Amino acid sequence: MRRLWFRRLRESFLEYRVAKKTKSGQLTLSDASLFLPEWLACLDEKTIVDEPFPLREILAGSLYYPACGNDGGPVKYLGRWFHSFVYVDYRYGRENFINELETRPFSKYQVLGRRGVSLCELVPNGWSQPRLTETEAEQATQYADRRSGEPFCEWVVMERNASAPENHGPARFSLLYLNADGAAAYEALYTGNALCAGAIAVIQPGHGFGFNWTDFTDPQAVLARVVMGNPAGVPDVFVSGGMGSHKNLPAPWPGYSNHLGWYPYGGIGNVGVWERAK
Repeated sequence: MRRLWFRRLRESFLEYRVAKKTKSGQLTLSDASLFLPEWLACLDEKTIVDEPFPLREILAGSLYYPACGNDGGPVKYLGRWFHSFVYVDYRYGRENFINELETRPFSKYQVLGRRGVSLCELVPNGWSQPRLTETEAEQATQYADRRSGEPFCEWVVMERNASAPENHGPARFSLLYLNADGAAAYEALYTGNALCAGAIAVIQPGHGFGFNWTDFTDPQAVLARVVMGNPAGVPDVFVSGGMGSHKNLPAPWPGYSNHLGWYPYGGIGNVGVWERAK
């Protein structure tokens, strides 16, 4: 299934790259088509709440976005290539998340169903912690007072409105939102469950004035070590950028050398998309 997903992703990207010269490198989704997996297609409001939490289906091949805040860009611009999004941010509380969901929903989408997810459902093998260097261990708690409320996890399935055209985005997508440290969550969710994300998003990660204790763009820091050292595999796609111009910059992590395009970041920057070199 993962190979089928990546082949479709790569074919869509290659179609885009042929037209790239006439579109100034901007990532477009008009010719992309996403196969909706059966587990997602069969959900309804009742099964989302009552049936066992589909952990492996949600995580495998998902787009993982630590230090995400309320940035819907990856869903908007990459939602026809990924059906599952895992968002993680320790500065975003449950109240913030629910308020955003109710007052500023994804355009032309409605909530099919949502539910809270317990720790034992997320990590049935226990919450494993990544190994830190001595310096990292000292830095890890420096912004403890900036964390927002109690840890929580909420699972939401969004469905495209009937009035929206098909090229607006996928018929459905899954969003798992977790209040946690981005590096620790990847270690616990993916490495701990012997799974691999399909894409990693490092967008305006806030290591300067955003109260992120570690630099997610640093290929030697804990997030990169955890993601790239996962025995289950590494993401095929790297998404990175934010405020300012990033169009002519390489991906921050080595190994992602095939630039596939970019999309705008809130009118104040741009985000690039890279494929891992084979």
